[in-house]
Amino acid sequence: MTCLLIIAASLNTLFLFTHTKLYHLFLQPDPVASPHARFVSVPTNPPVLTSRMRTHAWGLFLAFWRFLLGITPSSSPPGSGAHGGTRVQELEVWTPSEGELMLFCVYSPVHAFLWMLWNAGNWIMMAAVMVGVSFQVRTIIFHLSPWLITLLSNTVRFTRYVP
Repeated sequence: MTCLLIIAASLNTLFLFTHTKLYHLFLQPDPVASPHARFVSVPTNPPVLTSRMRTHAWGLFLAFWRFLLGITPSSSPPGSGAHGGTRVQELEVWTPSEGELMLFCVYSPVHAFLWMLWNAGNWIMMAAVMVGVSFQVRTIIFHLSPWLITLLSNTVRFTRYVP
């Protein structure tokens, strides 16, 4: 039962931190100052989650080796690329759902491992620690989320959501 709870908490955390939406900035005159903005050809269909995960994993692998070997990636001017055609900016934005956030606050992987330490001799202390962890996670998430949304809405003016 404990393994199932740890797996459930870990899967919720994975889904929480990988849930993103893609925005195509057709009317944005200047490049967006974000590490998640890039120039792409005008898309016909949004990429599948597995291909996005594979692309991110490959990018992390390359960044890891570039860092270890001291290689700086070659930079090309915005909008230029090997593909012809219309190029637009694509912005990937983290958009967690309220249910995932609340479940993460109440029962994160930290809570699952604290639950494993629970016994008859320390249940009062463990309960207090779990409440404290929940309070800290909730405070961090709900105090930083409005700041991030405000920052993002000031940066991006003309967007169209791609479902």
